[in-house]
Amino acid sequence: MRAADAIVRALEKEGVEYIAGFQGGGLAPLWTGLRNSETIKVFAARNERLGVEIADGYARATGKVGVAMTGTGPGATNTLTGIAGAYADNIPVLLLMGQHPLADLGKEVQQEVSASIFDTLVKWRGTFTKVDDIPSVIRRAFTNLRSGSPGPVVLEMPQDVLMTEVPDGSLEYE
Repeated sequence: MRAADAIVRALEKEGVEYIAGFQGGGLAPLWTGLRNSETIKVFAARNERLGVEIADGYARATGKVGVAMTGTGPGATNTLTGIAGAYADNIPVLLLMGQHPLADLGKEVQQEVSASIFDTLVKWRGTFTKVDDIPSVIRRAFTNLRSGSPGPVVLEMPQDVLMTEVPDGSLEYE
């Protein structure tokens, strides 16, 4: 099992039913895991901003957390307007952001964009820096999404972490 599969299982346990997204850099392992999910349906958005707006609309209509996903670089910057709207209106939107491998971050690789660009527009931003952190980072994300005044959260997912092989059951999410 890959770490991306553990993330999908955790999202299932959090009750995520739909994810709106656009295939982008670093997300291939997550898309594979989602394709194997029996409970999460994925809407392929025409662009990244629309993915966030679909998640925002879902959250407004249902009262549940809306989830969107995007790749790094220009894909991430395309979501800023939607995330800003969710923040202004206190809408719980989780943005799953693909990212370059950890060793490449900060080295100005092609299309690198730091997730810190979201810091003034979200309640919280987390990064998977190692696979062992996946359960605690996801738990903290959903706690922030659901507690106090709602608002968006961004989870930065480096490709090498998503692709890491882990033993089945080693990243159980309770």
